[in-house]
Amino acid sequence: MPTLVIHHENVSQACRYRNVATNRGGICPRLRDFLREMTRQGAGGYITISAMEHHVYFWLKEEQKTAENRAAFEEGLRSLLRIDGVERGLWGRPAAVTPRPVLDDTWDYSLAISFASVETQDAYQIDPIHLVFLTEHKERWAKVLVMDVEPGC
Repeated sequence: MPTLVIHHENVSQACRYRNVATNRGGICPRLRDFLREMTRQGAGGYITISAMEHHVYFWLKEEQKTAENRAAFEEGLRSLLRIDGVERGLWGRPAAVTPRPVLDDTWDYSLAISFASVETQDAYQIDPIHLVFLTEHKERWAKVLVMDVEPGC
């Protein structure tokens, strides 16, 4: 599935579309409605919809939860966002939201990265920066959970 790139400029009040498609062909209705509203409001922005998302959740070992170890782990997470092919990404900790029965906030860190293709994500997996991260930090976590997602509309 091609990456959708939409750029909206306040000055021209126009949108340029490249590779506007979903895996079913055509633009998804929610996105079309959003674009109409964005144009109506004259909002500026840049939107990409990627072919896949890579989500990772880490549970650190208790002895790794010191400030020094957390700082080193966070720097490692930041390094992953600099790998070629990462369209956008973020890392974080559980949000301080109201507890609910379906909420799992037992993890310590999460990582979410967008890729233009599965092949780009495959290259990320063997990138030297990713391999260094694994080597330097795999002993820090007690559990890791990976969920790769193909976005729908």
